[in-house]
Amino acid sequence: MSEHERYNGWTNYETWCLNIWIDNDQYLYERKAELIREVSIHYDDKQVYELSLLLESMVEELKEDVLEVGLMSDLLGGAIGKINFYELAEHYWEDFNEDFKRYQAENEELKQERLANLKQS
Repeated sequence: MSEHERYNGWTNYETWCLNIWIDNDQYLYERKAELIREVSIHYDDKQVYELSLLLESMVEELKEDVLEVGLMSDLLGGAIGKINFYELAEHYWEDFNEDFKRYQAENEELKQERLANLKQS
């Protein structure tokens, strides 16, 4: 896909739009966090791929909950088919890893600080 077809740095409008909704809707944000935890616990490799499948499944479930079979369901399905779930999964997995590394560093600093305080006592 050429750069001029991208949308706000994402593959396309549909991918960008889903990302905006996931990050700004409490239910979707919490569901995303659950999926990331699930992948981090149950998969040692291919985490991004597995997360992309779970995200796609989540969106398909939402579609089924909202629309009956018909024109609007078909049109929505077409839009969902354009979403780059792998790109979203990569983005979310990278954020998760960065947050985890920051958490580990903060805990290590706290641990060192406590050890220093114990030695002074």
